[in-house]
Amino acid sequence: MEDIPDDMWSPFKHLYRVIEQTVINPNESAISSLEVCLKRHKQVFVNLLRNPPKNEANRSQLRACATQGVPFSGNSRAFPVSTELIEESIIISDMFDLDEFLALELLCTAQHQMVHYPGLPRGLVAVLLYYDGRKAVANSIRDLFQITSGVSWVPESPKKLVQLVSLFSQNLVEDSNILDRIIDLLNELDIVKEN
Repeated sequence: MEDIPDDMWSPFKHLYRVIEQTVINPNESAISSLEVCLKRHKQVFVNLLRNPPKNEANRSQLRACATQGVPFSGNSRAFPVSTELIEESIIISDMFDLDEFLALELLCTAQHQMVHYPGLPRGLVAVLLYYDGRKAVANSIRDLFQITSGVSWVPESPKKLVQLVSLFSQNLVEDSNILDRIIDLLNELDIVKEN
């Protein structure tokens, strides 16, 4: 299993890539990978487009990282974080009501992705990645519902894939009321605010 950072972009892009590859080539291996991926990311759909909120304790801890550093998993050393990166993380956290450490992860990913966005600063790349991740989640849910069998239609996908996705989608509708969440998101959408 590949190591995917928890940064509000990478896991969502991975999820969408798995769904897309399974739809294109629905072999046994792809369907099995999709099943694992859907189980791992179920909370992404249950909490559709909800961010882990900013947190004063994490903000204080993040500010302390300027002097104490950030410990990375599997490593006993703590790596120092620049004050500039900490301040950018807090700005991103405030913009999206996002946990400060997730904002830091997003900025670190943006730093690595800057090669694909020549001339853009890290903060702007982080914003682009954030919205690209949300788009990947929206596309994922759309594609899953298109594979789901309905009252008057049956997708042309293999039966095993349709059964897997239909069961997953049905559970989302029944257990997490995802359809109401989608309607709420549409009602909350403010194009002026998003610009």
